[in-house]
Amino acid sequence: MPTVNWHEVRKYPCASIKIVAVSFIRVVYVVASRILNPFSSRVLSLRNAIAREILGTAFVYSPTIFYSAPRKTSIPKVDGPGWSAYLVPNVSSGDIAQQDAVVLFAHGGGMIAGHPLQYRDEYKRWSQRAAKDGQKVLFFAVKYPLSTESRWPTQRDAVIGAYEWLLSQKVPATKIIFAGDSAGGNLILLTLLYLRDQQRKTPLPVSVVLMSPWVDMSAAQTLNSPLKQFDFMLEYDAGAPIMNSMLRPENTSPSTADISAILHQDLTRLPPQLVMYSATEVLSSDSERWITRSRAAGNDVEVFAPKGELHTFSCGWPMTGRKMQDRCDELFLSYILNSIRSR
Repeated sequence: MPTVNWHEVRKYPCASIKIVAVSFIRVVYVVASRILNPFSSRVLSLRNAIAREILGTAFVYSPTIFYSAPRKTSIPKVDGPGWSAYLVPNVSSGDIAQQDAVVLFAHGGGMIAGHPLQYRDEYKRWSQRAAKDGQKVLFFAVKYPLSTESRWPTQRDAVIGAYEWLLSQKVPATKIIFAGDSAGGNLILLTLLYLRDQQRKTPLPVSVVLMSPWVDMSAAQTLNSPLKQFDFMLEYDAGAPIMNSMLRPENTSPSTADISAILHQDLTRLPPQLVMYSATEVLSSDSERWITRSRAAGNDVEVFAPKGELHTFSCGWPMTGRKMQDRCDELFLSYILNSIRSR
């Protein structure tokens, strides 16, 4: 889950007060309905239902609380033409090749919002957990241009630039994993498809991890979904078309394959993949369609799809509880390390 930027809370006190007030009312309603009707079947646990109301309200009134850069950071950064990337944990560029695994991570936010350091606590948690098992895992979090700055394909080009920089630092592709959440998952898949077709001399990474990927930005099968009642993206129906319009190249249709990995005809010859999504989240059909087509194309795809979890729950608390967070962390890290050992 993105880290709370408290300076944004202080910067917009009215919005923050509104979030607290509206969240309180919504949470009271959820708790009261469960007390008054205790035997009704529920898709979400009480914990996740409360998280849905609080997080959903926060994203409606002030998404920059989560999707923005921290005011100050000591996390080292590498700059390249049209891209930059943050290194967690703190290592020098000369030590990158000595890591056991390097995870190139693309953040979510519809490619219209967000910042790579919205997940700084997650990168730290994952790398520290790996270190307890004697493994050095570096997160290389890419800062790509948002669609408010420039249209596609500058986002893809930024990821390619960051990846090529890692290769130039003598990090073998067999040690590099592509990972991303939501639209970030779509971005890394689109990057892989481009590398496969247009830069055939560039080796593909060893594996891919997709966290609740949004692979169809036309939203053809997810608008007005009944699953929205079980997820925190309260304004998805209104926001998805705007994100599509801002991102796609000019003079292309909303259903262009340029910005939606699932709409590509050829999905063959891609690296092994781990897809983590909730079977009851609003974008579940995106993951299901991707898994079906990717497997049919001959790719190796592992799946973790529990019910009753929120979008991007695999990033951890507060999207999900500590028990599920630990389960996801273990699955994520064991998958990427095993994919490297198997090469």
